[in-house]
Amino acid sequence: MTCLRSGPSGMRLPGAIVAAWMLLPGLAMAREAGCEVTSDTATIDYGRLSRATTVPTGNGELVLPSRTARLEVRCSQPEDMTMFFRAVPLNAQAFRFADQGRFSLRLRDGLLDGEPVNLAQLDRPGAPPLRTGASLPWLPGQGIAPLKAGFIATGKVFTAYVDIDARLDAAALNVGDATRWQSGGRIEASGASREFSVQAEAIAGSCSVDVIRHIAFGTLHSTDLDIHGASTAIHAAQRGELQVRCDAPIPIALRVQRDERAGTVAAPVGLGVSYPDDQLFGLGTTRAGANIGAYVLRWAATAMSAQGELLATRSVDHGHSWAPTAGSAVASHAPSERMGYASSSHVAAGPAAVAMLDVMLDAEIYIAPIHLLPRSEEIGADGLVSFEIIY
Repeated sequence: MTCLRSGPSGMRLPGAIVAAWMLLPGLAMAREAGCEVTSDTATIDYGRLSRATTVPTGNGELVLPSRTARLEVRCSQPEDMTMFFRAVPLNAQAFRFADQGRFSLRLRDGLLDGEPVNLAQLDRPGAPPLRTGASLPWLPGQGIAPLKAGFIATGKVFTAYVDIDARLDAAALNVGDATRWQSGGRIEASGASREFSVQAEAIAGSCSVDVIRHIAFGTLHSTDLDIHGASTAIHAAQRGELQVRCDAPIPIALRVQRDERAGTVAAPVGLGVSYPDDQLFGLGTTRAGANIGAYVLRWAATAMSAQGELLATRSVDHGHSWAPTAGSAVASHAPSERMGYASSSHVAAGPAAVAMLDVMLDAEIYIAPIHLLPRSEEIGADGLVSFEIIY
């Protein structure tokens, strides 16, 4: 107190205290500017989702394709490289993705100053590792740091890859309007940070399908059947037509939901043709219970839409990947099979977004060998399938 009441030297003391407080923020800012967190993308975008391209698992979840980003922490001098991801947690294992989903992170392939390192999971910088490994889950509230010779290591440049896995409740696609989901977070390391988010868009809409024309074969006489013990092949006299209408442009896929005459297939014999079981459909039975034969459905190579002619594209993995077909495509009642139509430049990307689609169907019938069928009664071959629109 005596110093404060004295002359000019006493008056300089408060000024010195103020000057010291003013220097502290400057020191903190310099430290933060010394490191930078970067990634090769700031947003993991899953694009537009619909039931045509995203299929629920058995427990009612939509599993989105795994994505990967490269992360880097760069400092002007060696620093603690512990990285945290700050976002809204769903539980101890994952982060919240919108209102009906979650995403999880896994860090791998760490390099510290250009040298491969293991990784350590810890709950705060400087804490003992909770677990170590070349690849670790990046959990809410826990950081990951480079590990060398069993110790947390410092360095100037730390790089790693982060794998992102996202899941949504299947009910999330039941939206009345196009809906965008986005959940953001922040990567923190050595006083620096980087925004990082996950997003997707649900496509709304509803569709209906009508059978405009059934496939027809006309009348076949017993004298038309092969007499040498082979099946008899017959091509359709009239192609069938399906018409799909949606209340808005939406990517749609078609699927044979089931063979309504399952269990009545008599596979073709003696004709030099062979089909997998999932491509043969039944024709029913005679009154005595004999299987009449089988038929094969073919999707047309093209379909008409409001945008013009589209080309067939097929998925055999529940819509996760698509490939063009070479001409018409044999239909399958396998659960994983999908058929769609797209422009020539997008057949590998999946079905086009359409409000209207007209699709033609063709077929071949294979009547069972004549010695297996009664000749004293009229036989009505009656194939029936159910189609499903997936959008």
